[in-house]
Amino acid sequence: MLRAKIAFVVFAGVLAFAGRGVAEERTPPAIDRTVVRWAARSSKSNDRPRFIAARELAFEARVEALSEGRKLTQPFSDQHVRAAIQRHITEEILAELPVDPPPAPKDIGRYAEDARVVIEQQVGGRAALNLAANAEGVNAEELNALLRRRARASYYLDKMVAPMLQPSDADLREVHRRGDTPFTTSPFAQVEDKVRNWYVSVRLRTALDSYYRGVRSKVSVALIAWRR
Repeated sequence: MLRAKIAFVVFAGVLAFAGRGVAEERTPPAIDRTVVRWAARSSKSNDRPRFIAARELAFEARVEALSEGRKLTQPFSDQHVRAAIQRHITEEILAELPVDPPPAPKDIGRYAEDARVVIEQQVGGRAALNLAANAEGVNAEELNALLRRRARASYYLDKMVAPMLQPSDADLREVHRRGDTPFTTSPFAQVEDKVRNWYVSVRLRTALDSYYRGVRSKVSVALIAWRR
């Protein structure tokens, strides 16, 4: 049911802006539109309706597309929109789950900066990330909010599920040796940081997907009609 609803979101409205490339400059709208309403029945704290705005979803879908190697001037697809919706919902649920002991503000700040570094590597650098944000009218404060949400979600997974944000040197060398990463042709010493970021991003993606599969029967997603 959830997949069907997400597909409806994609084909009924979201793709109205997915076909536009970032080469077209536009002024961010003064009032954003809500395009997705969702709710999770997993706990009393999570059962209230939540909303995803048009600019927010467009930016997150664009990040998904850039992470797969698409260029800034190319449109993102319905697949990227679905992935963005799923990741957004999963991160928001995880970000509100209790952690013992709770993180200090400096911990969230550090995790958020780590998340920025990982995303920048995925999309082709800080300039590419900023261009993608500008293309969808996402300002610095909104980008930071996304990073903090991602930080809280990753903190929960790292502390309450399994350590995944600080891989060992042996783990990194092994995935590099096997050729699993995009940097296998370079000496490990030259690309160690890139291998680490890649490794962390893959483990987080796997953990997020696994968690979502476990809760998706309790999550409802619906499109709120809109026009771009």
